[in-house]
Amino acid sequence: MRMILELAFCAFVLFGTKVILGAIVVWWLIPADSRCLSCDAPVIPLEPWPGSAWLLRVFGLARRWCMECGRESVARREPVRGDGARRTPLTGSVNRRATG
Repeated sequence: MRMILELAFCAFVLFGTKVILGAIVVWWLIPADSRCLSCDAPVIPLEPWPGSAWLLRVFGLARRWCMECGRESVARREPVRGDGARRTPLTGSVNRRATG
């Protein structure tokens, strides 16, 4: 029994810590600001993909879309502002007013 525990600990040290540290580094590389990486224009939050809302929420991520270049990306969620408000995400539908 002791040998199995030692092997499990060795496997965690060799593989588990590398996976955990790799995930932390990747999370730090994901942008946290609300600017586009390509054109530096403001981006707006989007609704998460179907079935992935829980995954994005667990890792503190959100989908973003740039209004200038049309780039869609994933970024870290913005912290809540001082007044407690957040920007509301866009849904898949677009409401357009009829001009005329």
